[in-house]
Amino acid sequence: MAASAPDAPVLEWGVGVDLEGSTIFWKPGASDGGSPVTGYVAQYSDDGFRTFSQQSAGPKATEMRLTKLKHSTEYRFRLAAENAAGRSNWASKYVGGLYPPSIPSFYKVHSLHNRLDAVADSSVYSSMTITANPGNHRCVVKQKPTQPRLKICSIKGLTGGKTYKLTAVATNPAGKSPVSDAVKATPVGKPTAVRSLKAKAGTGKVTLTWKNPANLREGKLAGVTYSRSGNKTTRETKVWKNKLVLGNLKRGKTYTFSVAPLTRVGKSFTYLKGPASKVRVTVR
Repeated sequence: MAASAPDAPVLEWGVGVDLEGSTIFWKPGASDGGSPVTGYVAQYSDDGFRTFSQQSAGPKATEMRLTKLKHSTEYRFRLAAENAAGRSNWASKYVGGLYPPSIPSFYKVHSLHNRLDAVADSSVYSSMTITANPGNHRCVVKQKPTQPRLKICSIKGLTGGKTYKLTAVATNPAGKSPVSDAVKATPVGKPTAVRSLKAKAGTGKVTLTWKNPANLREGKLAGVTYSRSGNKTTRETKVWKNKLVLGNLKRGKTYTFSVAPLTRVGKSFTYLKGPASKVRVTVR
């Protein structure tokens, strides 16, 4: 029985579009017609095939790269398999050149000391600009074709404890995306001082008590630092307390005690120290 032309290849639904072109994927047709496939021929056109570009691929190929496509332009792409007996029917689909990025969306925003680390995503982009207001604080991340997406954009110079609105705009050689919806985020700042610091004198000891700071500025209570006059060493606890008992003090002597709050930035091991509160007391 004489060989016939192969069945048309089966084009995959997806098209891989990046900054430099589009990639078409396919599977061989159900039958090679009784003669091995010798290759594939593709044509693509933006004017209904009155004019077109043509490319060829080998018999084992399952994808084809299209470059130098016009931006924001839709192409009709068709592919046929060939063997010694002839050419298959065309399998066709629409292929787009590079379009401006889609509207970005925020993947995550992480609050740090006086800064926000934000990640926004969009369709194919070459740069992403994230702006924090008030203040028009900006950061820009650049994207190369071979680099992974979801890069961190670090917005610095912010005020801890102040809430900002973040927006993102993506760009590529075809143009700019629309501005994203705004998200709110608050960077972490140093806490305010402990309140109502009091000292109760005992025999050779002093008991210090205080209330929590009025404003933690988005941090989490993590401990206190404390010191006394005449002692250059500042000590700290890495567990939050509202009371300290300090002994081995000289009876009849007046001391000045300082207490400052420590907060922690999220789950990190970054600690922020607030201003110190002071109190004077004479030991009995």
